[in-house]
Formats: sequence, C-alpha cells, structure tokens
Amino acid sequence: MTFNLTPVDVATKDLTGKALAWAVGKVLALPVGLTHDPESKETTVFSTVDGGKMVPFSPQDDWSQCGPLIDKYQINFIAGDRGRSGPEDLPPVQAWLTDKNLNRRPQPADTYPMAACLAIVDEFGGDIVQIPAVLVLPS
Repeated sequence: MTFNLTPVDVATKDLTGKALAWAVGKVLALPVGLTHDPESKETTVFSTVDGGKMVPFSPQDDWSQCGPLIDKYQINFIAGDRGRSGPEDLPPVQAWLTDKNLNRRPQPADTYPMAACLAIVDEFGGDIVQIPAVLVLPS
C-alpha cells in the first residue's frame, strides 16, 4: 500500500493503535504528524515537542503521554468486574471526562490509557472521526 493520507470516517468506538493516537492528537489540536518508512512500510504517529523535536506519539500505550491527559481532562474510570458478578462481557475498564457532556457514554477498552484516549476522542471529536487511510485500511 502506498502512503495514503486520504481521510476516512471511523467510528470512535472502533479506534485502536496508531489511529487512536492520531485521533487524540487531532481532536486536541496537538502538533501531530505521520512519518512513513517505504522500506519497512511502517507508519509512525509523531508529535513535535521541545523546539521541533519529533517524538513518537502513542498515548494509548504510553503512560508518560497519557497520564498528563488524564490529569488535564479529569478522566474518570470504572473497572470491570469480570468473574465476580454480573455480565461476563463487561470491558476491563471504562472512562469518561468529568464535568463535561454527561450525555456521552463511558468508553470501554482493555486498558486505562486506551479508555482515556477513547473518552477524549468521543468528547472532543464525537462518534465519527477522520483518520488517514494509511492508519486504518489494510495494506
């Protein structure tokens, strides 16, 4: 696949990995971009910090990037209760932003950083966001 930057609509609830990182950066108006290695066909989401230095941006996997977002946006969490009582299909964790639109539903995910990122995108980007095709379409 070529380095296809054509935006495609993706449901927020379906975002994972680099597509989720891209969406977080975009809905928060952070300085994010993409790099692509044609040899390995690897695409990386990056953020520009400290006077133009490019660093990989992956708050969905990196507590050092997600932690400040959790603090800034006062994200609440509910841990799933698997194996005790209730439905077995509860997600391990759900998240939402404190004091924001209380009509938004908690965002379920497998990890706290993923849930926090999904809650941010849901709150500031809505149910559908645009993601570069290279991050979501099969190669």
